[in-house]
Amino acid sequence: MTNDIDTTNVTAAESKDEEPREKKTAANTSTQNEKALSDSAPTPASETTRAGSEAGVGNRLRALSAGRPVAVVAILALVAVTITFAVLWRDASGRADGLEQQHADEATAERIAGQYAVGAASFDHRNLKPWVAALKSGTDTALTSRFDSAVETLTPLIREVQWVQTSKLIAATTLKHEGDTYVVQVFVSTSMTSTQNQEPVNTVTPYTLTVSGPPNWTITDVAGIAGTPQDGSTGTGQPDLTPPGEAPNPPTESGQAPR
Repeated sequence: MTNDIDTTNVTAAESKDEEPREKKTAANTSTQNEKALSDSAPTPASETTRAGSEAGVGNRLRALSAGRPVAVVAILALVAVTITFAVLWRDASGRADGLEQQHADEATAERIAGQYAVGAASFDHRNLKPWVAALKSGTDTALTSRFDSAVETLTPLIREVQWVQTSKLIAATTLKHEGDTYVVQVFVSTSMTSTQNQEPVNTVTPYTLTVSGPPNWTITDVAGIAGTPQDGSTGTGQPDLTPPGEAPNPPTESGQAPR
């Protein structure tokens, strides 16, 4: 019986010891939970840092939004300047090309007129075929017909006075340019002999030629005046082509005796 009492006492004592331990364990658990909650809860300093960070992001976004219209305007201005430059460059290039083509066409007209004048002012009474061909070379139909009549009239007279003439181009200059028509002034230096002028007479003879432009270059008119002596000799540098037995014809306003 005594043993039973002792066992009961021991059990009761152990039960009393366990109660404080359980309470202590529960208290420790509660303290740990409170500490964890305290650690996870935001502090005033962290709240301030996060608020500042959010404010900085907002300011950057607002700055980007505010700067975007300025960037768009700058890009549009750059595009406008580029387009304007391209248009001006194209116009300037077109004008330069036009002037270059005009100068090239004038040079062609001057070359044609100069070559023609030299050929028309060179002949030999012993063989007039090259001269006749040169007179008609590159001329239009109306001008060719006029030269047919002139050659028929002048040939016997040139042969009679035994006229020989050589020529050399001095200059050819465009006086006027309207559309595809060029008026060219040509100066030719000539040297002639005849039965009336045994010594060569050197003269400068100007011609005015009208040339129709590209693509088919054609001489449409030729006008010339009496040559001016280069060496101080008298006369016009042209022999008297008046048929024998007739009085010389007075010179016209251009300085040439009418044919």
